[in-house]
Amino acid sequence: MRVGILALVISLSAVCAGRAQALDQSALPAFTLVSPAGGAVASSEISTEARWLLIYVSTACGSCDRLLAALERWRPTLPQGRIVVVIRGPRDDAQRYATGHADAAGLPWYADADQQASRALGLQHEPALIAVENGRVAWLVTGVLNDPSAVEPVIRNWTVR
Repeated sequence: MRVGILALVISLSAVCAGRAQALDQSALPAFTLVSPAGGAVASSEISTEARWLLIYVSTACGSCDRLLAALERWRPTLPQGRIVVVIRGPRDDAQRYATGHADAAGLPWYADADQQASRALGLQHEPALIAVENGRVAWLVTGVLNDPSAVEPVIRNWTVR
């Protein structure tokens, strides 16, 4: 089944003007985010799920806006608790962005105030989808996403199991 997911992720690189990468199951790097309430949260604490998806966005990214709008539409049919949104920027900016985007599509969100997460994950573009399984990064897709429906099957396949 992992081969099927890998093939789907790699095929997305033709649709997304970014990069798709299967990783060697490296551990989710250590970084600290800021919660909506302003508290520090370690990367190891942002999800309790064994298999989940981190969606990294920034406040000045049209592709990110479109992805969050699509997530808002898909949310009633997505499993709860398996998607976390991380917003690049200070907590106050992230709060305004989240509020303006259906509270980050109704998903738990955190601010990457000093870009620790971005650097630790090696991100160069947003939006980014980072698949995590048992504390290890399984794959990531980054870059310009003109049509979020291109990644909908990937998001559903990863979060449903």
